[in-house]
Amino acid sequence: GIPQGNVYFLPQKPGFNVPERQMPVMVGSDTSLVTIKLEPESSIEGRIVDNDGEAIEGLSVTCLMQAILNGRKQWQACGMSQTDETGNFHLQSLRPGSYLLATRAQALFPNLNFQNANDSLPQQAYPPHFYPEAADLSSAQPLVVRPGETARADFAIAPVPAFRLSGTASPAQGGI
Repeated sequence: GIPQGNVYFLPQKPGFNVPERQMPVMVGSDTSLVTIKLEPESSIEGRIVDNDGEAIEGLSVTCLMQAILNGRKQWQACGMSQTDETGNFHLQSLRPGSYLLATRAQALFPNLNFQNANDSLPQQAYPPHFYPEAADLSSAQPLVVRPGETARADFAIAPVPAFRLSGTASPAQGGI
């Protein structure tokens, strides 16, 4: 029941990825058997703790993969997870390749409501961090994941002093 012409097939199977570069199949009366090889999904799991070995809960972990945009290689977000109460995270459905892991800055008290200016603010925060022990993108080390592999990425983040900033930005643009 497939009309004649070029067709892209997108098979799906839990735990597998379709190859990134797929060629169209010319469907016609003489089309032979079509075989599409799927590759097993990869994943990254790990645990993030502070200097005392205590789990850091609710920390966002972003997975970055290199992509070519406008003729330039750039690191692009390709997955995100959050640490649970034991500091564990799991990034799933990844293609085999090299990845960077990055965390975002977070106050030590994630449930604090910052809308009331009279609230006491945390004195420390977790700074942005790259796996395994890097403060910026240029110092980060890629983590290589093979087909079907679950790579392990455990690391520690030391808190830093937190400060309150206030001010005015003008002129206001786009509702900001």
